[in-house]
Amino acid sequence: MNQRSFASTEHALKKKRTRREKFLGDMERVVPWPRLIALIEPLYPTSARVGRQPVGVPRMLRMVCRQQWYGLADEALEDALYDSQALRDFVGIDLSREPVPDATTLLKFRRLLLANDLTRTLFGEINAHLAEQGLLMRAGTIVDATIIAAPSSTKNAGNQHDPEIGSERRLSGRVEVDDAYLGGQRSGGKAGRGFENKVPFVVAVQTTEDGRPHLACLSARPFTKAAMEDFIAASMALPPPVISDGLGCFTVAASMGAVHDREVTGGGRASVLNEKFHAVNTLISNVKTALTGTYHAINFAKYGWRYLAEVQFRFNRPALRHARNARKPSKGTRF
Repeated sequence: MNQRSFASTEHALKKKRTRREKFLGDMERVVPWPRLIALIEPLYPTSARVGRQPVGVPRMLRMVCRQQWYGLADEALEDALYDSQALRDFVGIDLSREPVPDATTLLKFRRLLLANDLTRTLFGEINAHLAEQGLLMRAGTIVDATIIAAPSSTKNAGNQHDPEIGSERRLSGRVEVDDAYLGGQRSGGKAGRGFENKVPFVVAVQTTEDGRPHLACLSARPFTKAAMEDFIAASMALPPPVISDGLGCFTVAASMGAVHDREVTGGGRASVLNEKFHAVNTLISNVKTALTGTYHAINFAKYGWRYLAEVQFRFNRPALRHARNARKPSKGTRF
């Protein structure tokens, strides 16, 4: 019998149960963990070796799942596990006996899944199992990831199947993807990509057959493969043709089933004028111009995601309004 640490006991006795704890408790209950673990164990290294022993599959699988649900980089996940008792309880880590598996260990485990084409299999299995129980997964931030009840019907007023009822509109067809930053160098602040008010974000634009922008998705997130997997899974109806530059994190599109057209553009004016990225470059330029012309000082680290959400809403509103009007029954012509 394992004795609980003081921190774990104190956490268990608190009166309020947070949304994070409720979500993790639900996922512990509904996800078929033994079935998923059985898929990985034949490929996972055994403990019969000299040196540091491998972390068990159950813990690593829960770490990868938690990373996908919350969209965290490897280092951010390691830090979050040290910070949160609820997350450590979910993964099964007691700091009084062992440390949190580091970011390198998590990276190697994800590479093992990708090399054996298990990433799509595992999360497809999870989504299918949730669907069998009438549930849907909605990814989010460190506090608001939830599972929600699936809609009981996907038919509109005309009793016809409507793919937009009960689900978010996802990008399909030809999709241009690019990376950009919000913010610029502050006076006396740190220069370059790492300075304190520069926020990375990803833009994906669905284009029409004649190349015009139709729908867009903007998300503030790091340029990591884990974050990009989460972005593609949440915003695109796979497998679309994805066109991107040579940034390494975009290569996960192909492993997720998309037809990936990757072009190393380099920098400078030539990359901006590349016709393959006309729609996404135009949107990024408009976003930066609008923010610069409207606001003199913005804390992008705190509020950047709100401005991107507003841009996405305003950009997509005409297309979604047109789609809704096209579904409404005609009332005849007024004279």
